[in-house]
Amino acid sequence: MDLRKVLDYLEDRLEASEVTEVGTILRELPEGRALLERIKGLAKPRSFPDCTIDPNLIAAYLDRTLSDEAIRNLEKETQQNDDLLAEIISAHSCLPEVPWEGSGLDWGRRAGLNIPRLLRAAGQRQPIRSRRLTRQQPNDGAESVPGVRPERSTGILLTLAAAAGLFLMAWAGFMWESAHAPPLPLAPEEPPQPIFVPPPVAKQIPALPPVPIMPAAVPPPAPAPIPDPPAELRAQLPAPIEADTSTRRQLCPVPSRGGALLARASDESAWRRLSAGDGVLSQELLMAVPGFAPELVFPGGATVVLWGNMPEASGNPMVQECEVRLHPAPVGITADITLVEGRIYLRNPAGVAESVFHVRFAGETWEIRLLGPSSEAMIEKVPLPVSEEDWLAGSPVGTEIIAAAIKGRIRVQVDPAGGLDLEGVPSDRAFISWNSLKGTPAGPFAMRADEPLWNADGARSGRERQTYIAAFRELDQALSGGVNPLVALDNIVNKPTSTASARLTAITALGCLGDYHRLFGEMTDEQANEDRRQASAGSLRHWISESTDRARLLHDPNTDTGYLVSRRDMTPQEAAYLVRLLLPMADAQARDKATQKALVADLSHPRMAIRVVSQRALTDLAAGPFIHRSPVRYNSRGSEAAWRLSQSEWNRLIDQGKLPGKPAIP
Repeated sequence: MDLRKVLDYLEDRLEASEVTEVGTILRELPEGRALLERIKGLAKPRSFPDCTIDPNLIAAYLDRTLSDEAIRNLEKETQQNDDLLAEIISAHSCLPEVPWEGSGLDWGRRAGLNIPRLLRAAGQRQPIRSRRLTRQQPNDGAESVPGVRPERSTGILLTLAAAAGLFLMAWAGFMWESAHAPPLPLAPEEPPQPIFVPPPVAKQIPALPPVPIMPAAVPPPAPAPIPDPPAELRAQLPAPIEADTSTRRQLCPVPSRGGALLARASDESAWRRLSAGDGVLSQELLMAVPGFAPELVFPGGATVVLWGNMPEASGNPMVQECEVRLHPAPVGITADITLVEGRIYLRNPAGVAESVFHVRFAGETWEIRLLGPSSEAMIEKVPLPVSEEDWLAGSPVGTEIIAAAIKGRIRVQVDPAGGLDLEGVPSDRAFISWNSLKGTPAGPFAMRADEPLWNADGARSGRERQTYIAAFRELDQALSGGVNPLVALDNIVNKPTSTASARLTAITALGCLGDYHRLFGEMTDEQANEDRRQASAGSLRHWISESTDRARLLHDPNTDTGYLVSRRDMTPQEAAYLVRLLLPMADAQARDKATQKALVADLSHPRMAIRVVSQRALTDLAAGPFIHRSPVRYNSRGSEAAWRLSQSEWNRLIDQGKLPGKPAIP
């Protein structure tokens, strides 16, 4: 929306259909409210210095005869030049209300007016105009916005008429004197008409040669225009509809398929399993732990799937649990969802042509439209690695969002101004990405063969698939019966009859639920096998990656206090170093050979916790985003000689340039 439309709105020159739209934008946008305040201040009578602004440039702008580039340059200059903005406001108020054949420039010339200069000479900035007769003034939208409609007096009309008469008389005298003819009477035969109706006298005056319209670059140099706002500001436009964060009511039934659905009323409440058939309440935090995919079916048949991922099956080790919060949806919206962590799937039923979802994250609201029966979209939220300094300072963790068309066609509306269409055909499925550090969406991109199989189960063989399914069933059964989920998961880890896969899955889920006490105990348990210790270290790394505040729970560098010092008898130096090892690495740090060699050296550290986490960090680097197994055998409880052999093998891989490893193709 340009400046001219704002002025047309304030001068009641828009059609009724446009008034509400423009008024809403000016109410909601901070830039719109600021512009209204500037116009309100500049519309008052004020004295102007000798102005170098070309009046023909302003007239051409109001007449919409400038090029698009010239219009952009002129409007940018108004952001820092009050004199220019005031001239445009005043000239706009003088445009004729009645229809006039030809352009505004023609009207000004035929009326004998040079609009900005005449206004400045008259010393008056607020000419009065008669009320428009073509339509009645709208009652909705326009008056609710703080407008700039100051009271106008009839004095300006008289002043302008007198000035126009003097101009006409001077011109007529000059013409008669040059022809050596008797002078004309001082008063014209007809009094000049108001400037809003073309005066008949103006038609008797010889037409002046047209004044060339100067481009925006020709006027005297102005201060450099204000640069475009950063991308992160452009992307964060106001949400079209704010989320209802207070109403608590049932939105859909608890699913009977897909595994356990956990919930809690607040961050301080304990997690509990919801019983199938009960109602899912708005405002509660919902979670699907790794391995589970509960399906929420909303009225009309549209489905939201909370997709829990094992790290070796997700395509990204940072995408494990799925956490969402539901809000009561406005009319016309299928579901209103805040994506807290992880991945969700949105699915349209076979008999429905369109479903509309609002998905919220990191201060953004995207509208996802599933176009066509059986269409499907995927939304994934991933924490972004930040620098070690940011972690220690407690800076917020960055967020990356991926939206993909899995099946059919979807439309992603990233802001009120525009959207992107994505196709989900099998040969060329498309996705877009967005992150909080850059702001604007990138894409769409076509998925390649090495892209994550977002809709696959992640198993690499039939045997592995059956092993996973058996472990998930074991967890699902343990989480039933009203048992606290943390207790149920701990029982699986320590029960002698539990399978190895069920233990590792339970350890991963403990990290998703934030039970770092149990994880640290498992990681330093000398009676546990190395796989359990490594799984615990991996869960701790995932848990700490989601928020910089969690690192301070383990060790606060400002006070040298925290869980590791008070409960695990570590020195402040050891605690600080262990937290550094748990933190996710930025790309530059991961590729630094000195960092890699330091991790290898720590495989023989006196502290078992540091040995375990160092091995886990090396495994993550070697496997890339697709975590599977360590390429080097290692036992943190082994002998000094065994550690030396493992260190030698890791150093060989580093020297060969195999760290960090390339992503494996699932």
